[in-house]
Amino acid sequence: MRIFAQRLKACREERNISAIELAEALGMNKATIYRYETAEIGRIKQTTINAIADYLGVSPDYLIGATDDKRPVKEAVEPLADITDGEQMLLELFRQVPADRQQLVIDLIRFALTRDR
Repeated sequence: MRIFAQRLKACREERNISAIELAEALGMNKATIYRYETAEIGRIKQTTINAIADYLGVSPDYLIGATDDKRPVKEAVEPLADITDGEQMLLELFRQVPADRQQLVIDLIRFALTRDR
């Protein structure tokens, strides 16, 4: 996770965010941030990487070295040109549904589609 350590520190410093500020924003100890930045901690939970990336305004994939594109996923994806207002509303609502309940929403839509057949 050396690349994560390097990119974390670089992104934090580029934004003039102290390790203390980052730690407090994420509910962590500042020593943990320093240990991430020195690669003393090798296994980092994906949820932690996502939270750090979100706070720093970069993509998690950038932090872990999977891409050189810093943009968060929502900025990197081109908007759909042919989406209707109703479809846009559904997408926005779906994104608000907790991940563990999204399958329930999908199943409900499928049920509604087969009900009249």
